[in-house]
Amino acid sequence: KENAVLCGLAANLYYTARGDVKTSLKLNKLANKLQPENINLIWNLSLSQLRSGEVEQGLKNYEVRFSWPDFPSPRRIFKKPRWQPDVDRNSRIMLWWEQGIGDQLRFFSAAKQFKLQFPNLILETSPKTLDIIQAAYPDLQCRAGNFDPETLTSFVEDFDYQVPIGTVFNYEVSKEAERIENPNFTLGWEYFKPDKLRTLFWKDKLDKMSEKPKIGFCWTSGNTELGRRREYTDLNQWKKLLLDNRFSFVNLQYNLSYMEFIEQYPFLEQTFLDTGHLDQKDDLEGTLSLIANLDAVISPASAPSMISSCVGIPTLIYATGDIHWFGRRNKFDQHPIYKNTKVYNSFNPSEDTGLINNLVNYVNELLT
Repeated sequence: KENAVLCGLAANLYYTARGDVKTSLKLNKLANKLQPENINLIWNLSLSQLRSGEVEQGLKNYEVRFSWPDFPSPRRIFKKPRWQPDVDRNSRIMLWWEQGIGDQLRFFSAAKQFKLQFPNLILETSPKTLDIIQAAYPDLQCRAGNFDPETLTSFVEDFDYQVPIGTVFNYEVSKEAERIENPNFTLGWEYFKPDKLRTLFWKDKLDKMSEKPKIGFCWTSGNTELGRRREYTDLNQWKKLLLDNRFSFVNLQYNLSYMEFIEQYPFLEQTFLDTGHLDQKDDLEGTLSLIANLDAVISPASAPSMISSCVGIPTLIYATGDIHWFGRRNKFDQHPIYKNTKVYNSFNPSEDTGLINNLVNYVNELLT
């Protein structure tokens, strides 16, 4: 009750070892009270608050992320000032990307709301996400690579203000914080627009291979370090579903091509459709066009599930209390941001014996 750092450590242990969100939040609040200026403790508190559904205060504390020493994102350097909500609405505002692919796709979904208030925008994306973000916002200037990776300074500052896209997301979500407390409420921020020609290509290709309902499937991530392994399942656990001849499946495991997938799992060749040489890791436009033709997607909290959610495909995401579920911690809860997505909270999915049976039963009800 007197040592802030020990309280913070205990809070982390209660959550990671037991999934005890309530006690973790209580201890993180105490730690913050004892050392209110400690950035590490503010960051941990924000995560606990978001997991618990304290949306408004959690998003406010989340804004310390670039001051947190271990934050995994470039810390851009600008001469132009940071955007504030009271700037002139006609100001030229540059929204810059941060964090990983899935986070970027989630955060940029708020740009459609933000531009209603501030229409004069530039979107700076990472190179991988440029094409699909530009297609989603054809009326806005989108670009990638406008900074020196050594100095993190911009090559050109043709704007009045700048702001990281996560802050824009937090700003727009905070407006709806009270309504998000309703577990049935969703923002409905789907915004992707797949390329018409590539979408028609995949529709024709998939329809020729199968008339059955088509399920996109992902079960792990290319990054399983730092405790992430517990968030993922083993593909062999899914045989009950994946060998069900009533359905056809599409591999959305972006670190495995179709041929590599079949070489590792030859027993699945009859139920998984041949997607050829599509590079799902780097060709996000092609991946989006493929996913837009699916009937459902099952995935942990990884980039494929974010793509399917943002395009409006029925999606089922399983994870241990994702912070952007804003306190939705039950089985098959409505996603607070995307209307056709359900979230399945599971403490340690890798060892959850009921997870797969529950998801299989859900898919049966959804598609048969």
